[in-house]
Order: sequence, then structure tokens, then C-alpha cells
Amino acid sequence: MTTETTVSVRRSPLWIRILLGVSLALNLAVAGLVVGAGLRLIGPYGPPAPHTFGGALIRALPHDDRREIGFRARDSLGPRPDYGAGAAKLITALRITPFDAAAVEVILNAQSAGRAAWSKALQDSWLIHVSDMSENERLGYAQRLEEAEKKRAELRDYSRRKDGDKDKDRRD
Repeated sequence: MTTETTVSVRRSPLWIRILLGVSLALNLAVAGLVVGAGLRLIGPYGPPAPHTFGGALIRALPHDDRREIGFRARDSLGPRPDYGAGAAKLITALRITPFDAAAVEVILNAQSAGRAAWSKALQDSWLIHVSDMSENERLGYAQRLEEAEKKRAELRDYSRRKDGDKDKDRRD
């Protein structure tokens, strides 16, 4: 004669299992974002290089020098253009029926003129700053720029090889 014993297992309510599943999914998503960002910054080629040499001119300077250049440009020109307001005007103009290309062109030209004026003020401020550098400071700065440009060129070449487009070299 055998006696059977049944053990009853108490299951969690469905809403708890769903909540735990959602929590796990969110945790995995956050972990993936962190790992992806880390790999982008410490991958084989490090953080992305500046896309333009103009950006490298500023990034190669110490933080305090960059701030000084920005303040000097702002003082000579005033505040930066409000790109958000310009974008809102452009979006509004794009929605108007019938489309008024001349009105859109006026908005684009105003935005372009604002960017050009800001860029010129930064350039002038940068030139004053570099002119005030000692010879050793300027040589060190040139060295940092050269290293930044080499890194940018390596990344550009790596992207070309990765894309498999050998004709890009001829177009540049």
C-alpha cells in the first residue's frame, strides 16, 4: 500500500508575473544602452572625432579657454540666435497651403545669416585667443590639433573600409 502525498505549489498572481517581466525587460534595455554607450566611447577607435576641422579647433583647447572664446564672441555679437524659434517658423511656413517658397527662403536666409554671424564672431574670438598665446602654448595647441586630425582621418578611413566603398577616396 502506497500513500501519495501531493505538495501544492502556490503560484504568484498573474499581475505580479507580468510586472516582473516588464521590470526585467526595462532592466535589460537600460543595461544594453549603458553597454552600447560604453563601447562607443571605449571601442577600438575611442570616442568619435569631430566631424569638421573647425570643431577640432575649439575642442583642442582647454575647457576654460573654450569658455573664454564663447564669452568673448557672445559679448561682441550678443546672444546666439534662437534656433528653436526659427525651426518653429519654418515648420509653420511648411504647413501653409498653398506653399510659399519665398517665405520659406526668407526664414532659411535669416537662419543662415544668424549662423554665419555667430560663426564669424567665434572665429574672431578664437583668432584673438590664439594670438595671445605664448609660442610654447601655440606649439602645444598645434600638436593637439594634428593629433585630432589624424584621429579624424583614421575614423574616416575606417568608415570607408567598413562600408566597402572604395570610390569615396576619389570623391574627397
